[in-house]
Amino acid sequence: MTARRLPWPLVPVPWLFLVGCAQVGPLVPPSADLPRPPADFTALRQGSALELRWTPPAKTSDGANWPGPTSYHLCVWPGVQLGVPAPPAPKPLPTPPQIPSPPPPHAGADQTPSGLRLPTCPQWLVLDAPPPLQLPVASLGLTTPFATLALYAVNRQGDGAGWSNPVTVPLTPVAPPPRLATATPTADGVALRWTPPQPPPAAVKIYRNATLVASVAGTATSYLDSTAAWDQPYQYFLRSAAGTGDAAVESQPSNVLQVTPVDVFAPPAPTGLEAVAAPGGDAVDLSWNEDAARDLAGYNLYRQIGGGGWEKRNSAPLPTPVFHDSLPPGPGPLRYAVTALDRHGNESPRSLPATPH
Repeated sequence: MTARRLPWPLVPVPWLFLVGCAQVGPLVPPSADLPRPPADFTALRQGSALELRWTPPAKTSDGANWPGPTSYHLCVWPGVQLGVPAPPAPKPLPTPPQIPSPPPPHAGADQTPSGLRLPTCPQWLVLDAPPPLQLPVASLGLTTPFATLALYAVNRQGDGAGWSNPVTVPLTPVAPPPRLATATPTADGVALRWTPPQPPPAAVKIYRNATLVASVAGTATSYLDSTAAWDQPYQYFLRSAAGTGDAAVESQPSNVLQVTPVDVFAPPAPTGLEAVAAPGGDAVDLSWNEDAARDLAGYNLYRQIGGGGWEKRNSAPLPTPVFHDSLPPGPGPLRYAVTALDRHGNESPRSLPATPH
């Protein structure tokens, strides 16, 4: 990229009239042959670079088709400068009825499509390729936390009709991304581990399927995604982050790890089982602590009479940690135990047994 002089405001182009031949239809004014300024310019910070995007002009400033070629000047204003409103445009002079009024041209060479007037450009570059473009932040040579950018589309002679919409971008330095080492399904979620860059960043941003799920300290090396659902495919990546508020920036994404968590993990065994014999000895009331499994589906209650095997007492999973067990006459010594079930049918080990008292 090389520096060039910014164009001055345009000199009006005189009307041309046909002479010496018959005219068919009304006279059409000539085009000023100036590309229309882009109105959708964006500059997205991507790690150590800015990604510049815009729609190349298809029309001239006065509405005629623009055949090109188009070149672009990029102005850089250090700090936040979004321009000032332009003064009201003068009313157009009336035109004879046989000459159609052309679409209004851009108001001035120092204005944007919305009418903002930008200050004199202190630093500018020539862009020699169509969008999208990657512009290294270091190439701007700035130490300010922000810069405002705008494009100037010019024709072959280096003339243009005005600035694009301005955009303000953060220039905060940011560390490289961490190296994501593992993404492991566990009973409590997907466990991520990584190696941070040195020196570590201010923060690490954690993304799942391109959506931010958490921000942790830059010195952290692990994170448990407890909101991950079973049987769902996920792609994880990380970004280093720096700055706050409007000066916040993120690095390029780290390597991506894919994982589809499958529930093969049994809940923990319930605790605190109590068995209380009802008056008369024909029933037992049982209760226990609620299980902490995140996908708990219910409980199974088991009874052992004498030295026999364990018998499940419920026909369907118990939704709450209580049970009333009726007893046959003279059942003999009793022991009870309880298990937890999750929604995928995984069953925990039996709890410590309890004897009615």
